[in-house]
Amino acid sequence: MWHTNIERQQSRPSEKKINVNFTINKNLYEQFKQVAQKDMRKYSNIIEGSIKRYVQSKL
Repeated sequence: MWHTNIERQQSRPSEKKINVNFTINKNLYEQFKQVAQKDMRKYSNIIEGSIKRYVQSKL
């Protein structure tokens, strides 16, 4: 069954997200960008998952 964007937004709990800036090595960013694009993944999803894993390991 096909869903519109509005239906998807209504079925998900609302998460408040913020925009942040990080400074990282240019070569690392270029490698990250290539790998993320190859896997067809959003950069923010990869970064958010990594941050979650890091925080969980410290709790």
